[in-house]
Amino acid sequence: MIKIFNAFCLILLSLLFIQNANCQTYSIGGGVAYNNTLEIPGLNLRAYKNIGESFCFGTEFGIFLPKETIEGDKKEDKFVWEVNLVTHYVFELKEKIGIYPVLGLNYTREKETIEYLSSGETEEATIDAIGFNMGAGIHYPVKHVTPFAEYAYVTGTLSEHAVIVGLFFTIGKNSEENEKHHAE
Repeated sequence: MIKIFNAFCLILLSLLFIQNANCQTYSIGGGVAYNNTLEIPGLNLRAYKNIGESFCFGTEFGIFLPKETIEGDKKEDKFVWEVNLVTHYVFELKEKIGIYPVLGLNYTREKETIEYLSSGETEEATIDAIGFNMGAGIHYPVKHVTPFAEYAYVTGTLSEHAVIVGLFFTIGKNSEENEKHHAE
């Protein structure tokens, strides 16, 4: 599974440097995330390469606030972060409103610390998991800013459900805009 993940990363990184004749734009942004499985909020940062009007791919980084629970004599702290390599194909419903599937690979790291309050002893464990990321999103582009909302499900050892709401900022120009500018 790690070899598949590494190969996918290399392909994605090499595609980021391909110059497309139709569109040379990038989208960067982020938002607030909520991990429904662990019931904790977090932040999501992302960067995408846009190819044409409908296709994009890129990387996302998510980090969630630490979660502390106490049950009897046991205090448990969890800290989770993740990296996603994803692709979207946008289907325009109406002018400016698009929906898209979320598909990709996920790497999640969860660090857990358990403290036994009566004895003061602690145990630590780190779990690394690779899984698939799938879901759906909706966006509404307004000039160079695009508000979005997504639902994502990660399969694997550390399965999770997450909801993300945020903004993209588009950087770069379409080739048609460049040609128009040079002709003036």
